[in-house]
Amino acid sequence: MSPARVSRSIHKRITLALQAVLLVGMVLSVLQGLWITAISVAGIMAVTVAPVMLGRRFRVFIPHPASCSASSASFSCMC
Repeated sequence: MSPARVSRSIHKRITLALQAVLLVGMVLSVLQGLWITAISVAGIMAVTVAPVMLGRRFRVFIPHPASCSASSASFSCMC
């Protein structure tokens, strides 16, 4: 396997793990009635998932540090 392929695979796994944690946080926010937090987390998830959904049509790429910082911002909103 080439290093670029390994890097993409690791990036996808980290992104999926972050998305799963954000989804759990969003569901908990909805259950607790924290609507603004849930909506902001949903928006961040939409932005970070957009490259995966639009990747076949467009060359959209969000760098991994930007994805991590967006996830960190949503975690700080949940506290």
